[in-house]
Amino acid sequence: MKTVNKILLMIASLIIGSLALVGFATLGLAVIGAAFASIVAVSLVVAWKTRRSRDSIVGYQN
Repeated sequence: MKTVNKILLMIASLIIGSLALVGFATLGLAVIGAAFASIVAVSLVVAWKTRRSRDSIVGYQN
């Protein structure tokens, strides 16, 4: 009976460990994706603002 309990405990710990690993990997991917998306958004906003300021400067010169 004890060996069966040990085997069940090992299987349960393996399942929990793999679930934790998958959860951490998913969390890491989500964090990386969010950081990448924010970087892209910031660069887009900066490019849009520089283009607008450049257009206004050109408008003032004309």
